[in-house]
Amino acid sequence: STNSSIGDLLLVREYKELNETFEYCEEYEDGSVSENEDEHGERSQKYSECTQSKQLRRDLPTVALTCDRYGVSDQSAAAIASAVLQDFGLINTEQSMNVVDRSKVRRARNKMRAEMKKQVERKPFMALFFDGRKDKTLKMCPQKRRRMSIVEEHISIIGEPNSQYIGHVTPTSGTGKSICTAILEFCNDENIPLDSLDGTGCDGTAVNTGKNGGVVRLIEMKIGRSLQWIVCMLHANELLLHHIFQCIDGKTSGPNAYSGVLDKALQNCEYLPVARYKTIAEDFPSSEPQNLSSDQQYLLEISKAVCNGKWPHNLTHKSPGKLCHSRWLTTANRILRLYVSFENPDENIVVLANFVIRVYSPMWFEIKNKPSICEGSRHLFHMITRSRYLPTHLQNIVHTVIQNNVYFAHSENILLALLTDEEPQIRSLGARRISEARRHSNNLKANTIRVFQRPVINFDCDSYVTMIDWESVETTESPMTKRLDDTILTMLSKGEFVQLPFYNIPCHSQAVERCVQVVAQSASKVCGAPRRDAYIRACTRSRSNMPYFETKSDYNAA
Repeated sequence: STNSSIGDLLLVREYKELNETFEYCEEYEDGSVSENEDEHGERSQKYSECTQSKQLRRDLPTVALTCDRYGVSDQSAAAIASAVLQDFGLINTEQSMNVVDRSKVRRARNKMRAEMKKQVERKPFMALFFDGRKDKTLKMCPQKRRRMSIVEEHISIIGEPNSQYIGHVTPTSGTGKSICTAILEFCNDENIPLDSLDGTGCDGTAVNTGKNGGVVRLIEMKIGRSLQWIVCMLHANELLLHHIFQCIDGKTSGPNAYSGVLDKALQNCEYLPVARYKTIAEDFPSSEPQNLSSDQQYLLEISKAVCNGKWPHNLTHKSPGKLCHSRWLTTANRILRLYVSFENPDENIVVLANFVIRVYSPMWFEIKNKPSICEGSRHLFHMITRSRYLPTHLQNIVHTVIQNNVYFAHSENILLALLTDEEPQIRSLGARRISEARRHSNNLKANTIRVFQRPVINFDCDSYVTMIDWESVETTESPMTKRLDDTILTMLSKGEFVQLPFYNIPCHSQAVERCVQVVAQSASKVCGAPRRDAYIRACTRSRSNMPYFETKSDYNAA
């Protein structure tokens, strides 16, 4: 009839207008897209069913990844996404099919996390880095049938090179034995091969580096072979500033406070006006490291400003970072910010500012610019030479700290530096010493694991090669070089340059520290180890696709 034809035409016209406005492609549960059909037949019927159900069939994988990365709740994400669609004119009160609700976001996040778990690719790694801390953790309480927050320790594990996230474990206690057991049981349960493992990385705490009961030593005993000890150089650099500060201003009196007179001044230093400060002459690396955080970028900018006397205007309105004893980098920022606020600052401020500019800051960026384990011994030597300007009482403090963290002065680490030296004769010396150590090890008993002894360092040395007395120490071959065949050693003994497979392994543990932060964030957001693991992998995927997003040029739709 005429009325039915007019009704069909109105229905088709309304459908076309909806397509033009929303650029909507009709998609069904099986993933198929409707083809051209009779406009008075099946197409109208499917359109009618779709508009009646008002269901959003689209997946939201990017939204799910971004929400996990920034810790946005389902409800907040749904409100933000729907608000953006409304501002773009894609939804309103009458046309609400594309509205995103929190159930849609929750399902998208669960789906993406499950896909992340399936896509896990176990690549062989040469070094296992670990670090941990105690976090507030959501846990299901069976008796009360609800979630509750507890304090639980998590150990994060990554593989190097390429800083691939492996997983995180919860040891039964904070002892070295418990941490070692938890790590190795996790690797066994997840079928993670350790055949290619040649080194372990961590910070220099006693529970990790104990001679007999440390985590690294226990892992060596369990797997039955020696490992390269990679103890974080950035932590060693922070310890120097830590002990110099304590000597000048007293010990800390809490997680965010000091016991000396500088406490209050450092707390409010960013509100002080910049004065005509005196410059401190120091050369900084010409190449700047990439992917710096806001606090690290602040240290670089203010260090250059103190050196050249040119204060950048934009730095006045930036925050130097929160005062926290677990991050001495922000303390260094505040020391320099306090220094530039006075024409004639206090003597203690001058001493601390000089140490930051002449030792702490340049060493921090040198380690970041040259992060290879083959550079670790050279970094340690530069720490010694840079601190020689200090008076005797402060030099004694620095020497004590360096002696307690002298891991990169061990013969195994110095040998790696020798093989990558710029001078051919030094590379040849390193290859010959490795050959001698290899012949000596063949005469020892099978399955003998050397005990990692910290050597006594020579603080009057003129190069990293002479940091130790080679005659008094037992020279053992580095575990990293044991897989090198005699052909490569022959080339190195002739002074030739060889690209070594372990050069990309870092001498610091900053990558695992970032992983620790993500684990802590996931512990407060999701409940249970499997869901935490999926949450972490989603965050890692999002950051790998787009490390930072400040301007349009930073956006990456991969």
